[in-house]
Amino acid sequence: MLELFASETYRAVIDSVARIDYSGDVFVEVRGWAGDYLRKIAWGLEIPALESAALRRVTRQDISTLYGFSPNEKVGFVLRVPKGISEIDLLFSSPAGEEAVQLDIHYVQRVFALSRIRHRIGRVSRICTSPFTPVGRERLCCGIRRRLHLDDSEYSRWIKKNETARRSDAEQEMRSFRFSPLISIVTPVYNVEERWLRAFVQSVRDQWYGNWELCIADDKSPDAHVRDVLEELESQDSRIKVFYREENGGISDATNSALELATGDFIGFMDNDDELAPQALFEVVKALNEDSTIDFIYTDEDKIDEYGRRFDPFFKPGFSRQLLWSHNYITHFVVVSRSLLDQVGHLDAAYNGSQDYDFVLRATAKHVGFIISPRSSIIGARLRLLSPEILVASYMRTRPVGRPLKAIFGHVESMTRRWRCCPILVPIM
Repeated sequence: MLELFASETYRAVIDSVARIDYSGDVFVEVRGWAGDYLRKIAWGLEIPALESAALRRVTRQDISTLYGFSPNEKVGFVLRVPKGISEIDLLFSSPAGEEAVQLDIHYVQRVFALSRIRHRIGRVSRICTSPFTPVGRERLCCGIRRRLHLDDSEYSRWIKKNETARRSDAEQEMRSFRFSPLISIVTPVYNVEERWLRAFVQSVRDQWYGNWELCIADDKSPDAHVRDVLEELESQDSRIKVFYREENGGISDATNSALELATGDFIGFMDNDDELAPQALFEVVKALNEDSTIDFIYTDEDKIDEYGRRFDPFFKPGFSRQLLWSHNYITHFVVVSRSLLDQVGHLDAAYNGSQDYDFVLRATAKHVGFIISPRSSIIGARLRLLSPEILVASYMRTRPVGRPLKAIFGHVESMTRRWRCCPILVPIM
């Protein structure tokens, strides 16, 4: 972290710098935030003299949560400077006054490079502090193993062994399909970063199975780039449909708006910053050809970081109502039939925060016998975990623990009105 200026009531900070190769052009991307936490407003930011630099203001959920800014306040900034430019003048402004900063790009890069080096040295030092204790020995051995086998984790070996299918083989198999339904993928979008939005849409366009449509509802995103990107993507592929909501309604209402665009025989649900494995829809349709009675499908999933590295796979069991009542293990990727969706209805905004859990409970209550267990070798969805500030924001975001319980109670009460459900808090000794 590099502080540009600060006082008791305001602060401007750079918290990351990276080299970005975008469409053949090389940029230095500087990210940070500037805000007045007394007045709860973002500082204005201008680049007076350099037209080749690009500036974008963004929301920062971690900073908003920490200092009490409105979630829609664009306190963050992303600055892209073409390679070769060493200095840039920035002008910050607020009711408290103005602050002119001459930013030395090379200096900022050196500061963050040294910070990374110090962090690594500190980590190695901590590992080696107690080499003669059992804990110290274990830490040292784990550190050496990680450095010698960066790409040889157990999961990496699993991927190499199991994900051997090729697109050409799938295309040949699809020629024999008796049933090739249109699959509508519905996705609510709100203030997602451009690169993750593009990565998500590209993962859909890369599907081996081509009979799909992508139905997106923008929940009135304040960041202007969201609409620009969506309009561009919609113009590139006729299978992409976008609806722009006139007011922000939350994730359930936005998903329901996307559902209004869907015309497919089956509906898949995805988030705007996750990715679909390229074989996901092919495996879904393959399962439907093997058993035409299926109307609820879920797949395994793993995580993907901002560098595209996959980790933390979740190999899900077959359907278990008892397990589902304890927690939502189904999550992503879920595909349901149009007939089932029409029976159970759309997402319920009363359960925002656990709306997917409520929907899965209602859908599986309708058709217990028509649920397919996931194929053990198919990772359908890749859920993205991003930079530390995003993880902090996810942890600190106001999301009451009672929301999953509310979904469970609502489900049980819908099964029989003779029951009255209430939570019982049991102290943990």
